[in-house]
Amino acid sequence: MLAQHLITKPVFDALFEGFSFASHNPVSQAMQQVLDVLDEHRARQRNGHFRTVLCQCKNARRRHQ
Repeated sequence: MLAQHLITKPVFDALFEGFSFASHNPVSQAMQQVLDVLDEHRARQRNGHFRTVLCQCKNARRRHQ
């Protein structure tokens, strides 16, 4: 259902411009809440990964100076 929501939400938003289908539909609201939590989790993972890469780059630069 999450995949379907990801695909259909932009379509419904485009078809029914001016009427936010997703904000009035309880199922769509619940799906969006789950996707928002997943997005936050992925953002934290990416930030952690980028911090690790940055640290490794700084350490490599120090070793080569």
